[in-house]
Amino acid sequence: MFPLEKINSLSKVFLLSGLSLAPLSVVELYYGREFSSYILLEDGYHGLTDATVAILLSLVLRVLNRRSRKFPWGLYNAESLVLMFTSILIAYYSLQALIGSVNSEPEVPKWTSIITSVGALISLGTYLTERKYNWLQLARSDIAHSKLDVTLSRLSKIEILL
Repeated sequence: MFPLEKINSLSKVFLLSGLSLAPLSVVELYYGREFSSYILLEDGYHGLTDATVAILLSLVLRVLNRRSRKFPWGLYNAESLVLMFTSILIAYYSLQALIGSVNSEPEVPKWTSIITSVGALISLGTYLTERKYNWLQLARSDIAHSKLDVTLSRLSKIEILL
């Protein structure tokens, strides 16, 4: 078993990350639909998926550290299932946005790049906070995910500005 206080602390990090990303994702989806911006739509779908998974992982970390007959799985089995489900959702939304963007030339205001910058800041904050939990594979996976999110958010901002 892992130290309960550290697991609870990481659970709070996931919860805060999820609660921060959810409203931002809704804003991205709104403006993505408003301006027919597939970059904002994709980022909104991705953020909503990340927020949902972060909140679920927060709850899962609290439950899984307590093994019982009712729930005999170890931490890593559930982690693998959650990551696989998230990957499938992100791949689906990405493919949907790519197909939709092939024949469109949207007029997206440059100020919407601020929205993707906020997402990058949230991901950067998550990355910096989770580094102290790198002894747990789940945290290491999310650290890599956060680094990738920051990079993709920067690329989205550049694309919107161009």
